[in-house]
Amino acid sequence: MNQDSQQTPPGPADPRHPPGIPWAAGLRSVLESLRRFRSLLEGLEIGALLLLLGGMILLAFLQVVLRQFHGGLLWADVVVRHLVLWIAFAGSALAASRSRHITIDALGRLLKGPLRMTVRGLIDLLGAWICLRLAHAGFDFTAMSREFGETIDPLDLPAWTFQAVIPAGFALIAFHFLLDIPLMFGENLPQEDSPGLEIRRAESDAESCADPKGEHGR
Repeated sequence: MNQDSQQTPPGPADPRHPPGIPWAAGLRSVLESLRRFRSLLEGLEIGALLLLLGGMILLAFLQVVLRQFHGGLLWADVVVRHLVLWIAFAGSALAASRSRHITIDALGRLLKGPLRMTVRGLIDLLGAWICLRLAHAGFDFTAMSREFGETIDPLDLPAWTFQAVIPAGFALIAFHFLLDIPLMFGENLPQEDSPGLEIRRAESDAESCADPKGEHGR
């Protein structure tokens, strides 16, 4: 018997080698990169949220203490009010990233499987569209404030520098909605190309090559 035919590993048609999906591994790699990017973005949002919240609490506490001595910072109240706005947008973006924003999920509880994911994807698209429209309106409002030269007293700073969080915040929330769509559908990708299956394939090939008395030797 020909020795080459004994050592040739079984081809794709062998039942021990189920057909894989060529694009699945590459798509999973892209989705994993998106997940890492979202985790990095969440870390930045958490850091910004803690910094803003800590600064607001410290400034408000300092203002209360100074007022006990008939003093105070003239600009503190104005800054605290604007910090509340910044904190609201940072928290909203973080909630949207973790799908913990306020939702009406009555329909989603009744649907299962691919239909539920499709409805959720459409809701994410609608939410992103609404946020982008609000971001556009916020940009127009900020541009108008800059054009009129509005300032924040008594800091004498341009008002648009504090108001810029409005379009930026809505745009960031819209980005999280859009990012959730591929990651959601990627959770149900087939697992034919998993590392465990690749190891079992290699072991099966090794056993076939190491047993010359198998089906070829009969």
